[in-house]
Amino acid sequence: MDISSKFILIAKRILRELKGLSKSVSAGFLGTQKQIETIAKEHQTANERPDPTPEMRSILDTLQGIEAEQSTGHHSQDRYQNRNLIVSVAGVLVLLGYTIVNYKILRAMRDANKTASDSFAKTLCQMQSQTRAQQTAADASKTAAGAALTQATTAQNSLKATIDNFHLDQRAWVGLGEYRIETISDREPFKLALPWVNSGKTPAIETEQAVAYIFSDTYLTGPPSHAYNFDHGSAIPPQGKYVTRITNRGVPEHFEAITGKKLWMYFFGKFRYHDIYGSKLHTTSFCLFYDSDSKEMVFCEKGNSMD
Repeated sequence: MDISSKFILIAKRILRELKGLSKSVSAGFLGTQKQIETIAKEHQTANERPDPTPEMRSILDTLQGIEAEQSTGHHSQDRYQNRNLIVSVAGVLVLLGYTIVNYKILRAMRDANKTASDSFAKTLCQMQSQTRAQQTAADASKTAAGAALTQATTAQNSLKATIDNFHLDQRAWVGLGEYRIETISDREPFKLALPWVNSGKTPAIETEQAVAYIFSDTYLTGPPSHAYNFDHGSAIPPQGKYVTRITNRGVPEHFEAITGKKLWMYFFGKFRYHDIYGSKLHTTSFCLFYDSDSKEMVFCEKGNSMD
């Protein structure tokens, strides 16, 4: 139950109590009036009697005074009762008016609160809808960005692969060409020519080379471990070559053992260079030994490579 309903119930209760009080006061005054009328009738009867005694006269005068006072009191009490009733009714009317005003104020406040609440709920729903729409748009943008990134990465990888293939096709490739023995005898130093050939389409630059040899009592499948000392070489143009010439003065004294298959002669080494597309160092390795049957230098089973 709200406050306005409570005020209305209280006002109704006060009106009922005032009506009951008014009935009680009226009943009291009616009883007093009947007593006065009875005394007056008795007094009139006494007056009709012949010449009362002085004592009786005194009593009658006293009763007449009481009747007059009661009549005056009756009129005063009627006025007091009417005044109190008017004041009570006015108070009830004021209280009722105050209650009605408060009820209207509370009703207006409740309507305003309901309107504000409905407006807030509507605004909240709109904000939630906008938030969901923004989230959907953000998700779509994220998906599109992911797809774009994937496409960009694929395109970048494809471009890199194309560039790498182009570089691979155009770069310098240096390998050992048609080597030959220029001199081998028991009287003159051994001479060997090693041509380095660039079969690529761009120059080999910043070249360097290192060559070593060994005489072995046993057959070796590849070169032994060796610490090389590199010498700077010359740049090699596309389809060009650079020849390294080796002279060994220890071969003549071992000539009979080498040609008689009692001693194995090995030459091995590395040729290093750069291409024009990057800083990677490319290396070509070789290993040759003297074959007494063919009287030529031939490749070892291991130790020959290029990158």
